[in-house]
Amino acid sequence: MFSLFAKSEDSNSPENPSSGITSDVLNFPEGPSTQFVQDLMLGFVHKHNNFLTITQGYADLMLSGSLREDHERNLTTIAKSARNAVELNARVMACASKDLPQFEKVELRSFLQEREMRIKQVAGEQNCEAIIELGHEDGDVHTDPFWLDIILSEVVQNACEASNASRITVTLLPDSEPKSGRILEVRDNGDGISEETLSKIFTPFFSTKGREHMGIGLTRAGSLAAKLGALIKIESSSPGTTVLLSLPPQA
Repeated sequence: MFSLFAKSEDSNSPENPSSGITSDVLNFPEGPSTQFVQDLMLGFVHKHNNFLTITQGYADLMLSGSLREDHERNLTTIAKSARNAVELNARVMACASKDLPQFEKVELRSFLQEREMRIKQVAGEQNCEAIIELGHEDGDVHTDPFWLDIILSEVVQNACEASNASRITVTLLPDSEPKSGRILEVRDNGDGISEETLSKIFTPFFSTKGREHMGIGLTRAGSLAAKLGALIKIESSSPGTTVLLSLPPQA
């Protein structure tokens, strides 16, 4: 099993040999001189140029009369490219934004219940079954519900797109100890992630899913989690990958 998590005091011990990229402020720093922001901006320009090239190319061909047939299909391609560019803007802005979270008490069981149908819909679009396990314990955490919704959506989407995954399970884990916060677990039954890929999992625009995939979802999730004081831990074996989102308790 490979894992990706925050280094602890015993991270180099035989019992805990894994370390690497985490969703904390050290791995999602802010400022124009950091490698993170440089990678983010270079990837953004490259991806945005791809969308603009598609839009400009189809528009020019239509205006020149070269594409005389099937205008609806051509316009659909242009519209899709524009939507992708807008989505890219929103995701990159979330990673680089200086906005501060709006903290409040969030009851996680209710939070998941309100999003259960949407999670199942997202999974269904990827021919994937979604199982939601709420448990029986209430769980109050101190977080921004809007940002938490974005993080969960990105993690769920990524799990549904896992290679050969047919099922994802979202679980609200019980408290490990009093006032320790709560953990949301998202696991899939796909092929798992290699150690090399796992080490790059939060890198802006890194993807193994082809050119159509943006590769910014987990970067966005990790960046927002860091600002919330939360931690994303990713473990992968064959088969399956597990994402643990650890949230601070309600003060």
